Amino acid sequence: MEIQEHKNWHSGRTNAVWSGAYKNLLYINEPFNDPISLKEWRDLGYTQTKFTGDMYDMRQEEPEWMFKITKAFPWRHFSWSVYRMNPGTTLPMHGDTYARFRELHNWDW
Repeated sequence: MEIQEHKNWHSGRTNAVWSGAYKNLLYINEPFNDPISLKEWRDLGYTQTKFTGDMYDMRQEEPEWMFKITKAFPWRHFSWSVYRMNPGTTLPMHGDTYARFRELHNWDW
């Protein structure tokens, strides 16, 4: 697991506690929300119609096994997301703003 904090990367590790339970989550697909990046990707020749995978995230009920992961890391703020990319989906190099996370925790860097 990798996180970026002020352009410094930190690594951590936890044992796989999710077994096959992630397969039965009710994933949601939402369009990529950065039109500038989408235009850049199209200009580079990407022809895909879908630029995001499917997510099951903190807006939904937390899976019971997620609690074990949150306890494995000593972070003051923790958010989670389970991400699934099906064949034919691509997500070129990009940066995340973590807007929802920052809003939830009233955190502005």
